[in-house]
Amino acid sequence: MRPAGANERSLASKNWFYTEDAEEPIMQRKLLEILACPIDKHHPLELLDFSVNNQTIIEGVLLCSQCGRYYPIIDEIPVMLPDNLRSRKEDLEFLEKWKAKLPESVVQSGKPWNLNGP
Repeated sequence: MRPAGANERSLASKNWFYTEDAEEPIMQRKLLEILACPIDKHHPLELLDFSVNNQTIIEGVLLCSQCGRYYPIIDEIPVMLPDNLRSRKEDLEFLEKWKAKLPESVVQSGKPWNLNGP
């Protein structure tokens, strides 16, 4: 549900996007126009979508070509947190689940975690 007093612009700045008829945050292609890497502010991010329903991305990943970080999209929500707030376990599970569809560079040397070791 949309927080009281929040408008579309303030929510988008927090990496959420609401449509007028949606009660939950959803990841849509048009959100790419405003998203930048939270670490180095690079824009635009590259989108790889793995599961899509209409224009809503259910599962996918956002890639920053400048710093090599990836940001999972899980259950329509882009997880765009700084490294120290990310869950290593969740990131590694995401990489394992989607490694066949992810670029080899993300699987082997993506930041902050990858399947090539610590």
